[in-house]
Amino acid sequence: MNFRGKNIHGKIIISLQNGQHIGKLKGLVIDPENITVAALLIESKALFKDKMIIPYDKVHSVDEIITVKNSSCLEKASKSTLTGRLVKQNFNLFGARIITEDGSILGTVEDFTLDVKTGKVMSLLVTGKVFEKYFKGTAELPVSQIITIGRDAIIAKAGSKEALLISDDALAEKIETIKDSSAKLWSTTKDSTIKWSKQLSATLKNLTSSKEDTQQNHQEASLEETDPQEPKEKQIIETITNPEPEEKQDKKL
Repeated sequence: MNFRGKNIHGKIIISLQNGQHIGKLKGLVIDPENITVAALLIESKALFKDKMIIPYDKVHSVDEIITVKNSSCLEKASKSTLTGRLVKQNFNLFGARIITEDGSILGTVEDFTLDVKTGKVMSLLVTGKVFEKYFKGTAELPVSQIITIGRDAIIAKAGSKEALLISDDALAEKIETIKDSSAKLWSTTKDSTIKWSKQLSATLKNLTSSKEDTQQNHQEASLEETDPQEPKEKQIIETITNPEPEEKQDKKL
């Protein structure tokens, strides 16, 4: 079972032997050589001059509460040479800068995943400008890419950029962003299509009406300009039936 490093900070520590409240988790003591949590740094109820720790191999479980085997697992950091040295050196993963061995800056450690059963650090959750243009959130760097954990920087293998994985939170945010963008695009396209269809229908209607009016005007104009002549037979009949007056005939003679 993996936990985020930040998620276990501040948890209460209880002894399984007698249910005693031993203290609260103040920090994690990191072993940089093995990339593991060597011990828990305790914010104890008692006032001790020395820092108090619980070796990680004494931890029974980590969940809503951290349980340990017994109360006697609590000890001063000065009693353990290795742990005391690590406490003094204070290797802190949070906020550490990651640099690849070829000199490029990969980012900074936002958090890390921890195998609570073994105390082994499984991956570093990295944030940085290298990949922020692609997605929001953090990328996960497998611990297999780490060469050295130092006090001033963490050194990763060359080509570690290609080994970065999108963490679950970042991927979920990215999917939601894509979904929202798609929904907005679909809505915008739909509205634009409806608006365009209405404009097209109105334009076609206006063109059709204008064409019909033009055709009607042409027909009316043609009728007005046309003056059909009377048939010649009708004209001859009218001449015969309506001869000129005699006086007009005499004048002609």
